[in-house]
Amino acid sequence: MKLSKYLFLGAFLLSLVLFISACGAFGGGTAAEPPEPGIWQGNVFINEQLGLHFTIPDSWEEASQLDIAIMETNAQAMGGEGLDDSVIRDLTAINHDTGASVQLVYTRHGQRVPADSEIFEEMSEVLESLGFSIVSRSSSPVRIGNYDWIYIEYEARVMGTTVQGRQYYSISNGYIKMITITSPQYSELLDVIFGFFSGEYGQAPVQHTAELMGTWFWDEDFGYMLNFNDDGTGSRGWEFFIEDFTWRTNPGGGLLIYTEIMTESWTYSVNGGVLVLDSLNFPGESYNYIKVEIDLDEALVGEWRWADDDIFVMTFYSDGTGTRNWMNVDVLEAFMWFTSNGMYLDIYSDTIDEVWMYMVSGNNLTIESLDIPGLVYNYVRN
Repeated sequence: MKLSKYLFLGAFLLSLVLFISACGAFGGGTAAEPPEPGIWQGNVFINEQLGLHFTIPDSWEEASQLDIAIMETNAQAMGGEGLDDSVIRDLTAINHDTGASVQLVYTRHGQRVPADSEIFEEMSEVLESLGFSIVSRSSSPVRIGNYDWIYIEYEARVMGTTVQGRQYYSISNGYIKMITITSPQYSELLDVIFGFFSGEYGQAPVQHTAELMGTWFWDEDFGYMLNFNDDGTGSRGWEFFIEDFTWRTNPGGGLLIYTEIMTESWTYSVNGGVLVLDSLNFPGESYNYIKVEIDLDEALVGEWRWADDDIFVMTFYSDGTGTRNWMNVDVLEAFMWFTSNGMYLDIYSDTIDEVWMYMVSGNNLTIESLDIPGLVYNYVRN
């Protein structure tokens, strides 16, 4: 998503705040003292009074004054009245590539504190007047930092993109505090972005779900492996092409994978040793992976001759190396090997990566290719 598109989407969010200010949705301002502003410490926004911090996800950044100025100009061009002293902006963080954003603002309410039902009613009317459809409302408060918050979830179609958003509200000391999270469809999950908030000062809310950790085979090509490490790093690809990444999860089943070129958003489920990943960046893109338990099966160690022509020999060594005269009877080709789950054999080098199903029965070895259907070889132990 280009910056100009992001600013257009951001203008919608800001116009929502301006609408509250201009129309006095909650009865106008009071003389209440505004909340203390937060501060940035590196990539973490901290507001000690509210008891929360927000860790900027990879590929995000704090909005610049230019970003905010353009957003406000665009919002006013769309009919906003401009910010007055009843609306205070505290946090604005954005992802310029996807258009996702987080904002924390405050607006004063009137002499009477509005009830949750009034907030829902007023904000639903505001959102709908701006072309948003209400998706859901919280049935119970959510704890963020030192306060309980209620929220409305909404979406709208903007320039051919479905914009999803969630706005949290909490009232104290004469002010309504609002956290707005927005994300174009197939970008970051709202729950994943929300996961970067934490009520524990100084404790980054990063999660690496244990059930994902380890190595997985792609069920359509067992030469392709996906690996999640417990320190939040990972890798994927074939032995001859490995891509490194970092990753994190959230309790709602969301997975973020950060590569050098993009942030990928997935939902995941693990059942019976099978991992299912569904992309939110590209609708309909889904992958299944099978859990890998890697070892070096001692039953394979030794020299094996091809049953159809014994001049072709394949040798497996106990250190995970091997040789074979596969293409040329006079030339030994070196390779590496490992087995997994007691049924898969991976043979690889700088130039090859083959995955076979294997079975050892006495002095007989049968291998069946998972790369080329119907390719089966039988060997006899030498």
